[in-house]
Amino acid sequence: MNIEGIFSDETNEYVSIQSLKNRQNIRIQIRIFKDDKPDIILVNHQDNSEVVMSKLRSSEYFDFYYADLEDRDYLKYYFKIIDCEKTLFFTRFGVTDYLKEDALFEYNKSFTLPDWAKGALMYQIY
Repeated sequence: MNIEGIFSDETNEYVSIQSLKNRQNIRIQIRIFKDDKPDIILVNHQDNSEVVMSKLRSSEYFDFYYADLEDRDYLKYYFKIIDCEKTLFFTRFGVTDYLKEDALFEYNKSFTLPDWAKGALMYQIY
């Protein structure tokens, strides 16, 4: 499996609200290189529940997997990727062979970007 192609983030491209008849779901997606075919599991860090992700679509170079979760106000999550009996974790810091708990993805339904920050470029200087 080529780990360089694994990607997800907290933008609308990878996290979205899916409106259904009587409810809404949160759809979370991850991208991997086409035809790698690992088992991808979305893990809710708060209660350690796991959802096996399904293939949604393919592009020329990538396969996109998704999981739909019940709507909620807040979610802290990461991805578990299992390939040939090796387990990897994908967080904000990328792919590791251990869980980096200080780099988990977060979904916060009530977060809105302030108007002054829209389109701004931020620098963090150490």
